[in-house]
Amino acid sequence: MNAIIRIRNLKKLLLVISFPPIIWLGVTYIVYGALFNQFFTEGSSLTSILNLPNLNKFYNSITDFPIVVKLLGQFSISLIIFCYIIWFFSFTFSSYIELSHNTSNKINLLLELIIISVIYFSVISPNNIFLFLIGCIFIFAVFVLIIIYWIYEVRTKR
Repeated sequence: MNAIIRIRNLKKLLLVISFPPIIWLGVTYIVYGALFNQFFTEGSSLTSILNLPNLNKFYNSITDFPIVVKLLGQFSISLIIFCYIIWFFSFTFSSYIELSHNTSNKINLLLELIIISVIYFSVISPNNIFLFLIGCIFIFAVFVLIIIYWIYEVRTKR
């Protein structure tokens, strides 16, 4: 049970750590909006700003940014992806522990899995097909784990 509390604290810490990069990307978008608009008129849709690999390509391709803004933007994107990866693995580990100790709320686990999936498919969405498939397999494995434990719990109550 102590591990569950530590993982919850880790998730809160990851949320706090990921806010400054998100705020930095928002401020960069507000200050340099004209450069972003040029990027979108060249064939990209406005929703591609939510996709971090596209945003990283944008930071690499624009030469009008000051070097500090460019480096902080790329660091922010990397930090957000790193926090997401840690969050996903801590969620996987905590869901396994909670399910094995029978202390979980399966609806909450499914909701968090849906949030993780939406973020993965819309925001993170790696350009490499191998990394994309690995993420899909992990998300599907956690979904199957939750469903199996749910079925097991229903059968043992009978």
